[in-house]
Parts: sequence; structure tokens; C-alpha cells
Amino acid sequence: YQRRVHGRDPRNPGAHRGTMEVCKLIWRASRQPSLLVPHFVITDITRIRWRQLHEAGIRAVLFDKDNTLTLPYAHTVHPLVAESLRECTDVFSPKSVAVLSNSVRTHDAADAMAASLGVRVLVSGARKPLGGAAILSALNVSCCPQAPSSSPHLSPSPSYPIAMVGDRLLTDVFFGNLNGMVTFLTAAFTEENDNWAGAKVRTLERRALTRLAAQWPHVPGGRLSKSCPHFVLDNWVGQPLIQ
Repeated sequence: YQRRVHGRDPRNPGAHRGTMEVCKLIWRASRQPSLLVPHFVITDITRIRWRQLHEAGIRAVLFDKDNTLTLPYAHTVHPLVAESLRECTDVFSPKSVAVLSNSVRTHDAADAMAASLGVRVLVSGARKPLGGAAILSALNVSCCPQAPSSSPHLSPSPSYPIAMVGDRLLTDVFFGNLNGMVTFLTAAFTEENDNWAGAKVRTLERRALTRLAAQWPHVPGGRLSKSCPHFVLDNWVGQPLIQ
């Protein structure tokens, strides 16, 4: 028998540390809500021109999996985005394109998922928005001192020439902004077979982003870009978002 001391479980000493990190991030988001705002809002990844994005200075692309590349908990790329994903890997090279999903927790699961998706799948040891240092190391992309010169609309300047693409504000966008990436928020394919809590939170996230777009045309800290650069076919910020 082992006693819990002040809420800590001696069988899992990392759990308390992880909880504390999450609490710190929640506090930071409440103080700096711009961290929850993406640079761009798009319907899906087919709206990104990968070659132009590479020419703008981005050197790696990190995708969420569920409702970004696949249906919830599916193991195959959705037909709608399959060709766009192939184009992305052609432009950036397979080593510079990866998937980071909170639903893939072990290296064995990551290897199996990578074989199915045809894209490298990373495991950080922590759920997004945590685990940034390990992912930056795995992508092996050097820090850039300033934003790509051909993309003056990116504000503030990203610390790393990495694009983070996903359908969730509190995980994907928050993770990307915390780690100095360029963030793209996509609409979800479907809520069918998605976990109930995640679907509800996504709806609240969309409402919050719509409110931010309306109240803060220029969000403190930048990011909320209403321009449509050459590497994005359309940008939904400031328009009704797909719920």
C-alpha cells in the first residue's frame, strides 16, 4: 500500500509534474489569448499551396491526424486530402513532414500509423499542447531570427519555419503558437465517431475564435491575419466558421 501525499501518486511521479505544466499553460492562455488564435483559418489542407509555402520560407510541416488528415480514429488518409498530402511530402521531403496526434501514444502505434498514412508519425511523451521541445528536436529545423522576407503578413515573426496544421485551438493551434510556428486551423471533416467531449470543446473553440475575430481585428500579439497570401487559396478569418 502506498499513500498519496498532497494528491501525488508515488506510482506515477510524472503525473503531478504534467498536471502542473497544464495548469501553467491554462494560466498563460488566460493572460495571452492570442496564443489560441491561428495565423490562418482554412477549410482543409487542399487550400494550402505547398510549393508557395516552401518558397515563403517554411521548411517543415506538422499535421494533426484526426479530422485533419483522417476521419476520427481512422487509419487511412481521407480521400479529400490525399493528393494534397502527397504534394506536401513531394515539396518538403518525407523527413520534413510529420504527424503529431494525441490519439497516438506509443512508438509501436506510431510506426503502425506511419505505415498506414505514408507519413512519419512522432511521439513526444506528452499530449499537445505540451511536448514542444521534443518535437522541435525531432523535426531538426533551425530557429529563424525573423519571419520569411516574402511573408510580411506573419506577425509576430515565427521563431521556427514550421507550419502546424490541425482542427483544434486548444491543442494544435496553442501548441504551434507556443513553439513559434505558423499555425493553420482547419474545419473538421465530421463529428461522427469523434469523442463526445472533443466535439463539444471544438464547438466552443469555434465560437471563441469568431468572437475574437469580431472584437479584436488586430489581436494583441498579432497572428490574426485577414490577408490572403499567395500560399493560401482562401482565409476564413473574420467570416462565419464551419461549426
